[in-house]
Amino acid sequence: MSDTTISGTAAGRAAEPFAATCAWLGLGLTALAAAIGLISVSPHVTVPPMGTERVYTASAASMEPLIRVGERFLVNSNYYATHEPRRGDVVVYTQPERRGEVGFKRIAALGGDRIALMRGIAVVNGAPADEPYAKIVDPASAVNNVPETIVPQGFVFVLGDNRDNSEDSRSTRTHGLVPLDNIVSAATYMVWSPDVRRIGKWIGTPPAL
Repeated sequence: MSDTTISGTAAGRAAEPFAATCAWLGLGLTALAAAIGLISVSPHVTVPPMGTERVYTASAASMEPLIRVGERFLVNSNYYATHEPRRGDVVVYTQPERRGEVGFKRIAALGGDRIALMRGIAVVNGAPADEPYAKIVDPASAVNNVPETIVPQGFVFVLGDNRDNSEDSRSTRTHGLVPLDNIVSAATYMVWSPDVRRIGKWIGTPPAL
């Protein structure tokens, strides 16, 4: 598996109040600022606060097709102050094994859960997860078939949607489990993309989850 870091996260319907009041105006202004370079993020740059919302740029393909390389997305940095992480949340977090780097992945299992991967699909507590967002190229590869493990309390097991091209909790030496304290924010909306049809798209937890 190959992967690089970015700055971004996601969770449930993280920003419903924000979306209800300024979805199009706020996203439009943020997209304009991002597009002209007023807001820019790299894995090693601290993002200035914008209330509880921040903008991150994807520099990795690990969450494709949901988030493509070069796209910029909004996160709610205050979401987990009042909400517990959930399976399916797309989160931004500090890398557990590489200080100073930030990653974004989807939570596949919570503390106390049993998780395995079979043909690229997460099997949580013995049941295959409903993962319509997963991109699986080679279901038979070793990275897509992982023995069951138990997630300790205080940690989450994260996976990239692009299962064949993601460094995540399957990579025990270079990534591993993510401590809850490392979770920074929850992904909400796409604010800039070369494909204008994707701007304003919800990229947080799927509504059905």
